[in-house]
Amino acid sequence: MKIRPEHYDELKAALSVISPTVKARYRKEGLSDERYRWDCYWYVCDNGLFKPETLYNYLNDSHIDTALRNIL
Repeated sequence: MKIRPEHYDELKAALSVISPTVKARYRKEGLSDERYRWDCYWYVCDNGLFKPETLYNYLNDSHIDTALRNIL
């Protein structure tokens, strides 16, 4: 992964607020795992738990998605 370890840890901590029941709801509604990952990412960004510019300074969406897959 190209994400810096300190940013990975920050992102992981931010995403820890996501309840496991959310993923079950996405599966029940037939939504993809990718949609789940990115909705979770933007939820923590929109609520001030993580700043997206932290990653977009040096990563693209593909790199961020790899980190999200490992975390979620």
